[in-house]
Amino acid sequence: PYIPYAMPVQRIKDSKNQWVDVDINYYELGEFCRENPKRTFQQNLEAYLEKFHKWSVSFNSGKNQDFTEMKAITDDFKKLYFDVTAQKPQVYKNKMSIFYQRSNVFRGQSYTKRFSDDDALDFFVDFKPEFLSMRASRGRGIIVKHFVKKDFQLYNRLIKKGDARVLEYIKDHMTMGDDYFNSPFASTSKVEHVARRFSKGFLRDLNHIKQQKSQVIAEYRWRKGYGTVDVNRLRSLTSEWGKDKTVSFGSKYARQQEVMVAGGLAPDELVSLKIVDVTDVEPVQNTGEWIAKAKEERVRTFTRDQNDPRIIHVTEEAGKSTETRSYEMVENFWGNLKFKRLK
Repeated sequence: PYIPYAMPVQRIKDSKNQWVDVDINYYELGEFCRENPKRTFQQNLEAYLEKFHKWSVSFNSGKNQDFTEMKAITDDFKKLYFDVTAQKPQVYKNKMSIFYQRSNVFRGQSYTKRFSDDDALDFFVDFKPEFLSMRASRGRGIIVKHFVKKDFQLYNRLIKKGDARVLEYIKDHMTMGDDYFNSPFASTSKVEHVARRFSKGFLRDLNHIKQQKSQVIAEYRWRKGYGTVDVNRLRSLTSEWGKDKTVSFGSKYARQQEVMVAGGLAPDELVSLKIVDVTDVEPVQNTGEWIAKAKEERVRTFTRDQNDPRIIHVTEEAGKSTETRSYEMVENFWGNLKFKRLK
């Protein structure tokens, strides 16, 4: 097949003579061919793509042919995604360098309970249902990983097909359509103030808001296209894979600066966690939806150390007083990750 060598994402023709965008590591492909000498190059190429999920879809994001890319989720990403590598600083740093951008995304949640320090620190070592996709959030414990893997599989199938259904899923999630509760995505935002609004109970029912006790704003690392969708950058799908050559698309809520994340947000991706304890909650209308107007009783910010990801620094503000403390991630006798307070 014809393979242009100058592009970071290669465009080749598959066995059906259709163009496909793939991310090829030629050394890796060569090793794959040597391991399977009885296959033709075309057979090895297709088997390589199938095994390593080297697909992507490009979207035209403006008049200057500036493209944004949705990458398939690779096996090496999946393996490290589920692991909490922060206890091994060098592994963690390599993971962040390879799979994540320097910029971050935000997600806000409203809660009817209070959080101890231990509860908050658990966000750094365990998956939280409310920070996963609608499908994956149904799981608990080890079952969560099963649901997240299903989300990854669905996302990869859509990317591999490359047709209009990719945008159909995105649009349905964005507008809370019929398939919203089967969406493989979790929503985040590029701007913190949007997450802050959701932490006040935006889109929650009135009864929940009246019982609100905590507002949580989480900041996570932004993946390098692996299962992420920058909604505002999508304009039209330019693909020769399917029947639809171009599919129009526009964000319905552009001000939310939404970034959808397949599967959800993992503990290693968490950069900081702000927890606001509130009292005197009063529901008020905001753009046609209820949110909480409340008194901030205590604000705690849990921040991962930039040099040592095992260390979490805490700043607590209550009234005019400010207190700081730090915790270190350790492995207990049973191999579970916990935190001990540093002196």
